[in-house]
Amino acid sequence: MVRCISHIASLFISIIFCAHGLAQDVHFSMFDMSPLTLNPANTGMMDGDKRISNIYRTQWKAIGDPLNTYAIGYDQQLYFLPYNISGGLLFVSDKSGGIDLVENKFMLSASTKVLRGVNTFSFGIQAGVVSKVWSWTGATFPSQYDREIGQFNSNLSNGESGYGMSRTYADINAGAIWKRKTSKGILLAGASVFHLNAPDDSFFKNGKGLKQRVTGHVYYDLKLNDKWFIKPSYMVMTMQKAQDMLFSASGGVMLKDNPMNVKRAWLSVGVRTGINRNGDAVYPSVGLDFKHINVAMAYDVNFSDLQVATNNRGAFEVALIYTSRNTAINKIIIPCDRY
Repeated sequence: MVRCISHIASLFISIIFCAHGLAQDVHFSMFDMSPLTLNPANTGMMDGDKRISNIYRTQWKAIGDPLNTYAIGYDQQLYFLPYNISGGLLFVSDKSGGIDLVENKFMLSASTKVLRGVNTFSFGIQAGVVSKVWSWTGATFPSQYDREIGQFNSNLSNGESGYGMSRTYADINAGAIWKRKTSKGILLAGASVFHLNAPDDSFFKNGKGLKQRVTGHVYYDLKLNDKWFIKPSYMVMTMQKAQDMLFSASGGVMLKDNPMNVKRAWLSVGVRTGINRNGDAVYPSVGLDFKHINVAMAYDVNFSDLQVATNNRGAFEVALIYTSRNTAINKIIIPCDRY
């Protein structure tokens, strides 16, 4: 067991330091509400047979056309296969305003879990196809300024060449998670690497390949007593010179015997910042956990230098996760006759 934990720790450390990236990917403030975009090893990491996750984010509406992102994931336990294998599907769509840059991802996920007492180790892989399309709708260039009418004319040539308007490529991600369940709560830590195959996502002919994005995350869902709980969380991702770090602290109450059948209600406050840059936003969030459904929403309050234009308005997120009941047989009872 000690040797196994040592190997996992070595894997986490190597993943964190083995790669650097060039720019940021899609990200969510409520990263734990989008399990399959956070880490492929999250596939099947739930107390249930099936799970459907949905999250939507809209950002920078205060300064023009917003960036809209949504992700839909489905994963389930594959009890008919050996070695605790789970499978999943993921669709992510991201649209940037202005030039209408649209990126759609269709991914397949698979993971295998190793159980050691109160510890669970999960290893996952994700592979699929990414489609990127852009158009010049809404964008203008100096060469399109029409002096005869005194304004820009989109019918004039923009003078740009040497690139394509669409790109399709394969993408591969991988990750690992360690989860420890005790009487006081759940401790979970994970690490993942995205774009392992360094796909060429450039619209230009001299594209050099997409660099790896490395992500690490940890949370501790801790029961203080029979009524109150806290959940500190942390996530960091790096992509060469771009970094994103999120710290959040949640506190909530466990409820019983209420008309809406709410199991837990919580409030959280988080901060987004960077390793080598100033802070970006504070994001409060609230959520309700029912028996099979978790709902949450968050708002990014921007306090970076961009606040002059945004007036502190950043992003809005809403998420919903449905998890079916667990039908796995955890205990085997052997009947015996009475004498």
